Amino acid sequence: MADPTQTTPFRFWRWLIHFIGVFVLLLKMILGESMFYTLAGIIIGLAGAFALTRLLSSLLFGISPTDTTIFIGASTLVTSVSLLAIYVPTRKAMNVDPMAALRRE
Repeated sequence: MADPTQTTPFRFWRWLIHFIGVFVLLLKMILGESMFYTLAGIIIGLAGAFALTRLLSSLLFGISPTDTTIFIGASTLVTSVSLLAIYVPTRKAMNVDPMAALRRE
């Protein structure tokens, strides 16, 4: 009687689960590090924006200098664009076979 862990379907599923785990780990690592720098930039930008509100308050018409809706909207937009700019190349790079890339070089 054959060992059930050596059958083809079992090996395939074990390989697939391992592959998905590695994929998620790499994606989490790359996105996590990149989003850290994005959020650091947003925090620095918000601090600078709050610091400059006194200088720019005479140029703003119809909104208060510290309008939270504008700050939240701008931060959300920058975060979304950054996430997309990080995810798309990462996804493409993860589809490349490492051995084929090494053979080309």
